[in-house]
Amino acid sequence: MDNKYIESSQFDIINSLALIGPYPPPYGGVAIHVERIKPILEKENINCFVYNLGHKGVQYTKSSIPQVINIKYPKLWILWYFISSKENLIHNHYTEWKLAFILGFMSIIGKKLVITIHSKEFFNKDNWLIKKLIIFALKQYSLIIVVNNDIKNICLSAGIDKSNIKVIPAFISPIIKQKEIMEINKDVSKFIESHSPIISANAYAIAFTKNQEVYGIDICIDLCEKIIKNHKNIGFVFLLSKIGDNEYFEKMQQRIVDKNLEKNFKLIKVTCQFYPILMKSDLFIRPTNTDGDAISVREALYLGIPTIASDVVNRPKGTILFKNRDVNDLTFKVEHALKDNELNKNKIIKTNLLDYSKQLVDTYQNLFNK
Repeated sequence: MDNKYIESSQFDIINSLALIGPYPPPYGGVAIHVERIKPILEKENINCFVYNLGHKGVQYTKSSIPQVINIKYPKLWILWYFISSKENLIHNHYTEWKLAFILGFMSIIGKKLVITIHSKEFFNKDNWLIKKLIIFALKQYSLIIVVNNDIKNICLSAGIDKSNIKVIPAFISPIIKQKEIMEINKDVSKFIESHSPIISANAYAIAFTKNQEVYGIDICIDLCEKIIKNHKNIGFVFLLSKIGDNEYFEKMQQRIVDKNLEKNFKLIKVTCQFYPILMKSDLFIRPTNTDGDAISVREALYLGIPTIASDVVNRPKGTILFKNRDVNDLTFKVEHALKDNELNKNKIIKTNLLDYSKQLVDTYQNLFNK
C-alpha cells in the first residue's frame, strides 16, 4: 500500500499479534493499557505490532516507537489491512462498531480475532439494526474479552456463547520512571506543591452520554466549593489529555471563576502520564456517570491512594463508593476520607491489587496454540 496511508514495517508472521488500538500520546485508559502490554509481550517473544488508528481531531506523524504504526487515514487503511494483513492473531481495542464489524469478517480468511470491550457504552446504540450488526460481528470473534461482569452479562443476554467470553480487567501496573515524574506539567507541579490536601481526577476528553457530561467535572467543582470551608488550602487537579468540547471546557472554567475557586481548582489539558500526579495526591476521585473497569481507579489503589468512585459499576475492593451524581454524598465521603487518610492508605495496602498482564499473555499463547 502507498506509504502515505501506512508506515512500512517488516513482519515475522509466525505467532505475530496485531494490537489495533490507541497509543499515547494523548493518554487515555485504553492507550495506557496498549502501551504497557507491548513491552511485556516482547519479553515473552510475541511479535507484536500496534496499529494506532488515533482519535478524532488528533493528527498523527510517524511513530518513533518500534513496531508502533500510526495510521493517518484509518478508513482507507482498514480496507487495505483486510486483504493484506500478515499477523495471524488480531486484537481490537476500539469501540467503533463499524471497525469491529469489518474486522469480524477477517475470520473468513483464517484470522484469529479478539476484541476487548472496555465499556458497556459499546452496546448503547439507538438503531436496532446497528445493535444486530454488532452482535453478529462479535459472534465472528475467537474470543471476546470484557473488563467486568456487567459487560459479560450484556454479551450473554445478546446470545453470545459463554465459552467465547473472558473477563480480564485492563489494569497493568505502571513501571515508575523518574523521567515521567519529571515530565509533570510545571504549572500543575507548582500548584500541587503550594496546596494541601491534594485531590485529583482525570479524563481522556470531555464527553457526553444522554446529554450529561460523563466525567463529572461539574460536580468536582461543586465538591471543591463545599469542602473549601474546612480545607482552606485544598488543591483539586482535574487533568484532561484532550479537551474534546471547547465550549463545555470554557463553561467549566467560568464555573470555577463564579465560585471563586481559581486558586484552588485547576482544570487543565496536559499530555503526560497520570500516575506521577496520583503519587502526589491525598485522594483520587472517579465521579463518572458510566464506566467500564477504570484503569485510573485500579492505578490509584495500586499506588496506595484512597479512592472514591461513583456506584455506576462494581468497583475494585478498597474503593469508597458514592451515589452517582450526588454531590452531597460525595462531599460526605470525601470529608471522611481526608479525615482518616492514613487509615485508608493502610487499608488499601492490604487489598493486593492484581496486575492482569499474565492472564492476557496466557490467553494469547493459548490462541496461538489452537
